[in-house]
Amino acid sequence: MVHRNGTRDRHPFTETVYYLSSQNLTADTYMTFIRGHWAIENRLHWVKDVTFHEDYPSRSGGHAPVNWAILFTWIVTLVRRAHIRTVPQALRLWANQVEAVFFSWMKPPCPELGVGGPIGTALECLLAERLR
Repeated sequence: MVHRNGTRDRHPFTETVYYLSSQNLTADTYMTFIRGHWAIENRLHWVKDVTFHEDYPSRSGGHAPVNWAILFTWIVTLVRRAHIRTVPQALRLWANQVEAVFFSWMKPPCPELGVGGPIGTALECLLAERLR
């Protein structure tokens, strides 16, 4: 049993939550598992639900939901690696700059051959090796 209290939308709240488990754990160990679960929920799933409305997908059928989930997770990863505070802020900054965003995360495929750079491709690397 966990007692929670705090403020949501400027209103105080108190709630009691019960957890069931077949594990015989100490309270401290159980608390660690619960916090670990909510850390993942709050850092990734909640962000994707709120920002990308994943709980109410407009695209369904076939592989679309999985493909969109992968794309949304990749976007959240890019935002965090760029040290941008929020996903919506990053989306506003990156609007109409898809190519720049994509290539900014790529590394030169073969710097030892002197090709690549920020917009290099693996194909350029193969061509450079064959022409060498």
